[in-house]
Formats: sequence, C-alpha cells, structure tokens
Amino acid sequence: MAGVDGVSGVGDLDEGITNEKSDGRISVRYHWILALQLAFILFCLPSSPKASADGGAPNLAYIAGTASGVSVIDVGQAKVTKTIAVAGDPHMILLSPDGQFLYATQASLGRVAVINAKTGQTVCAGHLQGHPTVLALSLDATVLYAAAEDGANVSALDPATCRVQQTYQTGGPVDGLAVTALGGFDSSSVQLWVTEPTSLSVYDVRGPLLAHVPIRDGPQYLTIPNGLSARHY
Repeated sequence: MAGVDGVSGVGDLDEGITNEKSDGRISVRYHWILALQLAFILFCLPSSPKASADGGAPNLAYIAGTASGVSVIDVGQAKVTKTIAVAGDPHMILLSPDGQFLYATQASLGRVAVINAKTGQTVCAGHLQGHPTVLALSLDATVLYAAAEDGANVSALDPATCRVQQTYQTGGPVDGLAVTALGGFDSSSVQLWVTEPTSLSVYDVRGPLLAHVPIRDGPQYLTIPNGLSARHY
C-alpha cells in the first residue's frame, strides 16, 4: 500500500507540474493578447498633425551678413539654395516660431524689416532712432524689440505693422536684448533684459525699470537659455 501510495503521490506531483506549466502558458498567452490589444489601440489612435512651416523651418537655416543679404541654407542638402535680398547691411535676423517671417535689422537704413521667409517680400519696415543692430522677439511673437549700438533706447514694435508701440529709455547704447517670462505669459510676469556699456537693466514690459545691475567688464551679448537665469558675454 505504501508503494501504491508512493506511486499515487508521484502521479499527483506530475499532474501538479503539468497544471502549473499549463497555467504558465495560459498566463503568457494572456499577457501577449493584452499587449497586442494595447498595440492595436495605440495604432488606431489619431496621431498629432505634423507641423509644416511656410518658410521651410526647421529644414532651412537663414544666414545674415553676406553681401547679397540673407542666404538660405538647406540643412539636408548642406548647401545654399537661395538668397533673399535685404538692403541696409542686415546685422541680425530672427525667425518667427512658425518659420513664416524673418525679422531683420537694416542698420545703414536706420530701420528694421519683417520679411516673408518663403517669398522674400518685405511685409513692413519701421524706421527707428540710430542704426538698429539688435533684436528680440516676445515669447508669443506679438512684440518685436529693437535697439541700436549708437542709441539709448529700446523700441517695441508690432511685427504685423512695424509700428512702434512703446519705447524704453536706457542708460546708454544697447548691445544685447532678451525676453523672459516668470511663471506665465501674462504681461505682469514678462521682463525685458538689456545690456548696456557697464550694466544690465531689467524692465517690466509695461515700462518700469525693475533692476539695474552694474557689470564693469562691459557686457555685450545676452541669453536666457532656461528662462530663469541670464548669461552675458
């Protein structure tokens, strides 16, 4: 009887092992089914539309400082594909976030211009005091800031019309501009940072001077990479 009981025990054990293997295969199969269902659901979800900027960005790079105006480089082809004629010795250019417009200083003409990046046509131009060489664009692209190395002010223009909306008096010629938002995009949190010959000034975009920081080494270029801390060069 003991032998029979022993045999019976081995059979039960074999049956248990068989059941465990079967359960394991069912579990693995179940997980594969769930994974396939999830993949199918994700595949069927509508994908986000791909952005295609009118100016070709980000496949195109725009280079100022050439004799003919602004050179357009196709990054994929690694060559200049066209040239946009911009008079007035453009020192600095900016590209709108959607790649549709170029903002250019025309120093020798004493003005800034908004140019259609695709057609090369001038949308508008605004005359300013001095010879503008520095630009900055508001975070929502609704205000274009311009200044000159031989002036003592910063002009805020409407990029749709190139009309001056506001002027900030500075402590001297301006070498660098940057815009930052602290905690949001409303006007109460947006600041304009300006480098002057021996200082950095911070303005509320509505006009008041918020801070004036002496920098004896003569700051020139200014950047705010993360929107929180500024770097001057």
